[in-house]
Amino acid sequence: MKTEVPFFRRRGFRWCYRGIVVAILVVAAGLLWSAIREARDAAIACSSQSRLNQLHLAMCNYHDAYGCFPPAYLVDEDGVPAHSWRVLILPFIEEKERYSQYRFDEPWNGPNNRRLASQIPHHFHMPNEPDDSLDTNIVAIVGPETAFPGSSSVTIADFADGLDNTILLAEITGSGICWMEPRDLQVDQMSFKINDPERPSISSSRRYGPYVIFFGNRSRVSEPF
Repeated sequence: MKTEVPFFRRRGFRWCYRGIVVAILVVAAGLLWSAIREARDAAIACSSQSRLNQLHLAMCNYHDAYGCFPPAYLVDEDGVPAHSWRVLILPFIEEKERYSQYRFDEPWNGPNNRRLASQIPHHFHMPNEPDDSLDTNIVAIVGPETAFPGSSSVTIADFADGLDNTILLAEITGSGICWMEPRDLQVDQMSFKINDPERPSISSSRRYGPYVIFFGNRSRVSEPF
C-alpha cells in the first residue's frame, strides 16, 4: 500500500530545494561580478600604463629634437617657475594646436593660459580618476640627483646609474596640481611610502597601482592595496 507523503513535508522539501538554487545563483552571481571587476580593473590598469608609455616616447622624441630632455620647468625673469614640462612636450603628444594657443610671455596661470586649464590632455589624466578634474595624475620627481633637477635639462649621458634605474615619471592621485602648473613631486618633501595619506607620494586610487616608468621604458607597479 502506497503511503502518501504529508503535505507539510513536501512543502518543506520544495523550500529547501529553492533555497539551494538561490544559494547557487548568489554564488554564481558573485563569481561573475568578481570576474567582471577583475577584467575592468585590468583594462583600466592597461590604459593607465599605456599613457605613461606614450609620455615616455614623447620624452625620447623631445630628446631627439633638442638634444636633451625637457626641464621640470622654465623660470621667468625673476627665477620663479612659470611653465611646466607638461606644456613643453605638447607638440610631441599630438597637441600642437593646444601648444600654439599657450603663451610663454605670461605665466601658466596668466589671463590667456588659464583658459586652457580645462583642456587637459588625456595623457595626464588616468581613466580611474574623476573626469572633471583639471589636475594632473602624472608627475616628475624633481630635485638634486633626479632626472628633473629643476630648470636645467639633462641628457641621456648624464644618467650614471643607467636608464633602467632612473625614474622618468610617476602616477599620483589627488595631486591638486593643475596640469599646466610648474609643480611636481619634490624629492626632499615627498613621502617614499606608496599611497601615503599624510604626505604627497606616488599613489593611485586603483586597486592595482600606481605605475612609475623609468627612462629605459621599464614600467613598474606597486603591490595591490
